[in-house]
Amino acid sequence: EAFAALLAEAHRTAARTAADSPWGDPAAVLDAAQQNIDVLASQFIDPADAAAITALRTWILHEHDVLRNFMAQRQAAGAVRECHGDLHLGNIVLIDNRLVPFDCIEFNPALCWNDVLSEAAFLVMDLHDRGSPRLAWLFLNSYLEDTQDYEGLALLPFHLVYYLC
Repeated sequence: EAFAALLAEAHRTAARTAADSPWGDPAAVLDAAQQNIDVLASQFIDPADAAAITALRTWILHEHDVLRNFMAQRQAAGAVRECHGDLHLGNIVLIDNRLVPFDCIEFNPALCWNDVLSEAAFLVMDLHDRGSPRLAWLFLNSYLEDTQDYEGLALLPFHLVYYLC
């Protein structure tokens, strides 16, 4: 809960991208997701894996098509901000009984300028992936209570799948 509040405050005060910026643009989001799928596809040669990758790619394209206008609206409204860019459990440390993020990706604007809900989704995905779904939902609930960004939840499935790739 405390880390959710810390992240919410960081997101509130983070620089916002211009509405016409390529950072956080729906086309850039799709490009990044497709690059992840391409890398994933290059790792498998089994036909069953290829079918799963094709289904994943189809799902990503469909969901992006459904969400494209919403992503653009959020970008125009200032939801795309200069975030940490790599917020997973490996980049969070406990110092003096406080969780503190470190090792952000300020050197690559394409990775750190994100919709704030996307960044929260990355941590939710990592907590789930590491077997802590209760912590994932506690973090997300606390983050949403603090930010009141409930409408951003429409993006959660897309970003969870994107980050799992």
